[in-house]
Amino acid sequence: MKLETVTFVLPGYSLEAKFAAIASDIARPTAPKGYLFSEQHEMRPWQADLASALGIDTDGGQFLPSAALDLPVDKFTHGLVRADPVFLKADKDNATLFPPHQLDVTADEADEILATLNHLVADDGLEFFRQGETRWYLAGQLAEGLRSYPPSFLASRKASSFLPEGDGARDWRTLMTEAQMLLHTHPVNLSRERLGQMPVNSLWFWGGAPAPASPVAPIPIHVYTDSSEAELLASAVGVHCGKLSAFSTDLTDMGDVEHLLVIDLALLQAWIDSDVDTLQRRLSQINEQWLTPLSGLVNRGKLSQVRVLGEDGLQGICNAETMKQNQDMASRLKNLLRWNRVQGLFKK
Repeated sequence: MKLETVTFVLPGYSLEAKFAAIASDIARPTAPKGYLFSEQHEMRPWQADLASALGIDTDGGQFLPSAALDLPVDKFTHGLVRADPVFLKADKDNATLFPPHQLDVTADEADEILATLNHLVADDGLEFFRQGETRWYLAGQLAEGLRSYPPSFLASRKASSFLPEGDGARDWRTLMTEAQMLLHTHPVNLSRERLGQMPVNSLWFWGGAPAPASPVAPIPIHVYTDSSEAELLASAVGVHCGKLSAFSTDLTDMGDVEHLLVIDLALLQAWIDSDVDTLQRRLSQINEQWLTPLSGLVNRGKLSQVRVLGEDGLQGICNAETMKQNQDMASRLKNLLRWNRVQGLFKK
């Protein structure tokens, strides 16, 4: 068995658009040699690309089993869903979503808010709780048919276009509205606003799908990532994960692996935080340390293809065909330059 494909799942990867959205006066990155990029790929969260490679159907990322993989399922037989704290910044016709990690909620603030929320749902037999400051959950209400994107995918997007759908959508939206009304004047939020911090003014329900079934046969994929969420999803179907720092473009001794999947979330965090320096530096590192060396392996016939997947529809590929197209383009450009020089000699 031979390694055929290396896929990079790089939310935040962009040749131009994200840089232009953050600042207009910085150098634009260029496509690495040998790759062709298109923006016709489906927009979907990075978790959906990982799940697809692992043979897990997530309905384009709306049907993720995050809560079931985070916690022991047998303790929550009546339903479990993520209920992450977010800030919805209202404008004239919509609201922009700011994801949990941008809020910097403290443990004490989280506990105060959750205590209030639990008072709201106590009579319904529901319970809010947390793991860490920003990983919040709701237990007691079935969410296996809920279709909702993760907050990181919705960062800076218009949230009204992505409200929960699927089974019980009306109930979930009603609970979201009730929580918003309660949080609007919550003492924690009033204090945060006085300090110039974003309030926790809504919850985002997602990730209530059931855990995937174990495959009958081993999946010939190896994943490199520093994301605990990615590790949990891969481990659920018996796929081995290595740390991102362990990935090397020296692809020898791959054994029975046909497909390498590399997931790097650094660009996504930089984009969400509007950190232009990190975005530009990390993008250059990815191009120089990973994509360019691997295109050399493709050119020498030692690797079939390299793929790059972003969340916003950008997809890149490097294979024998794209290498030839790049070479043909370079040859035409060289001939054009030569012709221009010759024409210049005749004009003298």
